[in-house]
Amino acid sequence: MDFGLSPRTDELRTRMAALMKEYVVPAEAVYERQLAEADNPHELPPVMRELKEKARAEGLWNLFLAHGAW
Repeated sequence: MDFGLSPRTDELRTRMAALMKEYVVPAEAVYERQLAEADNPHELPPVMRELKEKARAEGLWNLFLAHGAW
């Protein structure tokens, strides 16, 4: 039996790793600072919105949803 990744999954894994390395990991300090400075600890820090938009633009947001309207 072949338990390897499908070509699509391998491509997504590679792209996700690149996104994490280039944008998400460097933004961790910004996230912590914005969270500490926020008046409401339950408010989403602005850097999270930026990362979400970047992931969406790269086609890496909500991978579990069907393509189309989402």
